[in-house]
Order: sequence, then structure tokens, then C-alpha cells
Amino acid sequence: MEIKYDTNEIISTSEKNDERKALNENIYISLEKHTNNLIESDNRLANELNKLNRNSKAFKGDFDFTKELLFESSNKIQSELNKMYSQISYIQQLIGEYKSDNNLATADPEFIKNTQFSFNNDVLHIIYPSLLPKKLKNNKDIGIETKRITDSYTAAIHDYFKKHQSKIYNEKVILCFIHHYESELAVRDHDNYSLREIINALCTYVLTDDNPKWCAHYTDYRLSDKNYSEIYVIPDSKKDIINQI
Repeated sequence: MEIKYDTNEIISTSEKNDERKALNENIYISLEKHTNNLIESDNRLANELNKLNRNSKAFKGDFDFTKELLFESSNKIQSELNKMYSQISYIQQLIGEYKSDNNLATADPEFIKNTQFSFNNDVLHIIYPSLLPKKLKNNKDIGIETKRITDSYTAAIHDYFKKHQSKIYNEKVILCFIHHYESELAVRDHDNYSLREIINALCTYVLTDDNPKWCAHYTDYRLSDKNYSEIYVIPDSKKDIINQI
């Protein structure tokens, strides 16, 4: 799919810039609030753990009382952990809104519309209408058209998760990149693709981290009737699914 470039669609008016500035300011205020709430929950959790440690040492000879203390503390600890998880989810959503707003300003809306998402059997599946963007040889040569193309891929992810609940995998995942080509002559080397921005966008919503402890990569290709790319996010516990792709 060829992404056409129209300067008039990309250049923002001062009115749109003012709207974006106001939105980003609101996001920052909300982000600061939820971050402070997260810090407060973390402090309360630390205090509760210290209290539990002191009490368990002081009353280690009284089994019934120690058991009661453990039960009471575990409930408080679980409550704080739930609050922290909620705050983290809010923060991730706000970061996604900020990135989405900035990416959508230059992205191609038709490309976003034609990108398909599904979530089945704990596997996230993304089908892009074209092959993933090529890796640039010189970052200094990035132009407006190139930025429009690369932003379209990440903006599609941000746009989807603005409308759907995100889910952070609490285990290692495998990112599977499957590239489809019309012929063998069109096949590219795997390292010719630019994946960094796409993986960073996925980190905002579904990945614990993209370091090797939490994320592995798998890349393959297929011959098809058109050129396009797919991405699968597969939990390590279900890695056998790779053989079914």
C-alpha cells in the first residue's frame, strides 16, 4: 500500500496547535496526580511491610496472634497493590494518549483505518496493510513524508488502545514478525526493517519491558498475493502457537 503525502493534511493550524497544547497540559496534570498517588501507595506499602516485620519478630512465640497479624497485614498489602496497579494503568493510558496525540498529527488516517487488531487466546495480533517501514540509513535524512509513514504504524497502535483496554503481560513474550511478499524477488533481509518505534509503542500498552528477559523476537516470511506485515505478541507459556502461524 502506497501512503500518499499531502502537505495540507500535515501542516497544523494555530488553532489545532492550541488544542494539542491544552490537551498535553491536561495529560501532564493528570499524570502528575496519578504518579503522586502511586508514590503514596508505595510508601504505605513499605510501612505496612516494616510493621509486619517488626510485629512478627515481637510476637513470634504467639502463633495465633502472629497468624492474625499476618492476615490483617496481607489484606492491607493486597489493597495497596491493587491501588498501585490501578495507578500504573492510569499512567500507561495517559502516556498512550500523549503519544497518540502527537503521532496522529502526522499519521495517515486511511492507513490506521486499514490496520487490523485482534486479541484471542491471550495473543495480540496486528495486521498492517503494508510491509513494515524500512530502516533508515541516515537519521539526519528523515523528512516529513518519512515521518508520516513511520508515525502511521505507531499511531495505529495508539489509536487502537485509546478505544480498547490494554493488558500488560506479566511474563516473557515473543514478538513474532511475519512479512508477506508477492514474490521471492520482493523478499527483504530481516534487519532491513525498522522495529524500534513499533516495539516502543507496544511497550506502552502490553509489554512489561522489551529487554531480553521479558521479550524475545521471531521473524519469518510467507509468499502471498500482496505485500504486508503481521505482528503477534505471544506469551512464553503459549509459544507453541508459533508453529501454528
